[in-house]
Amino acid sequence: DWHPSVDVQRDETGVTITADLPGVKQEDIKVAVSNGTLNISGKREEKIKEESEDGSRVYTERWSGSFQRRFPLPDGVVNKDIQASLQDGVLKVRVPLQPAGAAEHQVPITKSE
Repeated sequence: DWHPSVDVQRDETGVTITADLPGVKQEDIKVAVSNGTLNISGKREEKIKEESEDGSRVYTERWSGSFQRRFPLPDGVVNKDIQASLQDGVLKVRVPLQPAGAAEHQVPITKSE
């Protein structure tokens, strides 16, 4: 397992999480929200050649395997408006927040029988 580097920024309109995911394919990344937590998970598969043609050992520092990062979200997150994009190995997740003083949403109560 490995842990990609991330930056988390918050402003008055929301939270932006930027993760470095070089070599990770879009179809191998999952972004989900559950119980007030943003989950970013995925995998990077590298075919590592253990030895070179002349039999000498090859040294590698690149990580492969699965990863998972979790970020607690503040109150006021608008789940349906969360957006994620991947460009040049950088995943950017934008988590919008409901504006301060936004109109209260009334939830209708139905009569159960």
